[in-house]
Amino acid sequence: MNDGLMFRVWDTQEKRYVAAPCHSDFFLITPDGKLCKYDISGICEDRYTIERCTGLKDDTGKLIFEGDAVRRKSCSDPRYNHAVIWGSGCFWVDGRSRGLLLKFIQYGKMRAGGCIIIGTIHDEEVKNEQ
Repeated sequence: MNDGLMFRVWDTQEKRYVAAPCHSDFFLITPDGKLCKYDISGICEDRYTIERCTGLKDDTGKLIFEGDAVRRKSCSDPRYNHAVIWGSGCFWVDGRSRGLLLKFIQYGKMRAGGCIIIGTIHDEEVKNEQ
């Protein structure tokens, strides 16, 4: 399977990722890009967030997704945690708190010593460090 076509789903009400695999009979994407889950109670909108796979892996071999928090492998300073985001047709590394917004591929080229996933933007520890 093409890693760039993979995604994961964050449930904003339950505050957890939906267990994989996501069966297409239960989820649908509306024409305006919202993810909906169909169940007995009907269609629930604005509850789920799609996080796309970048198609790239960190230095441990783990796939990097939108919503992951990454850091250079050689750096332990939490000020250098970066969120992977999607916008304007490409993935970005968001460090705007320090005036940094780079295309993910640029971040990959500039990083020395590798990149590791340290969590996700939903993890309280990661939120508190940023």
